[in-house]
Formats: sequence, C-alpha cells, structure tokens
Amino acid sequence: MSGFVHEFEFWYQATVISNHDGDTITLNIDLGRRQYSIDSIRLIGMNAPELSQPGGYEARDFLRFMCPQGTEVRIQTFKNKNDKYGRWLGKVYLPTEGGVDCVNDMMMAAGHATAIPY
Repeated sequence: MSGFVHEFEFWYQATVISNHDGDTITLNIDLGRRQYSIDSIRLIGMNAPELSQPGGYEARDFLRFMCPQGTEVRIQTFKNKNDKYGRWLGKVYLPTEGGVDCVNDMMMAAGHATAIPY
C-alpha cells in the first residue's frame, strides 16, 4: 500500500460476531463514546478461496478457529477503502501474551489465503 493510505488509518476495538468465509469477518465495532456499529470487514491484502472453491471451507474454519464468536480483537481500517460489496477493508489483530498477531498474516502463513495488492 502507498504511504498516503496509511495517513488515513483508523483503529477500533471490536467483538467478533461471525465469520462468513476465509476473508470476511462480521464485528461489533466500538466507535467510541458508547457508539457501536455491526459491520463486515474484508481482510485487506489477502484473498481466501470462496466456499464453493477447494480450500474454501478450510479457510473459513481456520478463521473461525482463530477468531471465534465473542473474541475481542483490534482492527485497523482505512478511510475511503471499501470493496465492491461496500465492506470496510482492514486488518484484524488478536491479543497474545507477547503483544498482538495479525490475523491477515496468519491466514496467509497457514496457506489459507494468498497475498493480493489493494
């Protein structure tokens, strides 16, 4: 991504509601000041197979394993960056004992997604 896009990044706390497939996650996003938004996030920079394609269910199940319903996550979104379905594009981070892990990177490292430019 260009450096310009990173000037308009936003960070939010969120709770996982569901995972439709291997690259889309629905979250209850804390917007601050007791304002919440339930929205889908398309994991940016990667592409997982559709459910109708080989590996699709495995990718979805891996994402569900990493981020089960109720998991508290941190998301990084980018202003004016939506996909063709209107979903926000972003990165999802899980808290770990050593800091945080990027779910997008873990999906690719596990072979459930491939890198794509956005």
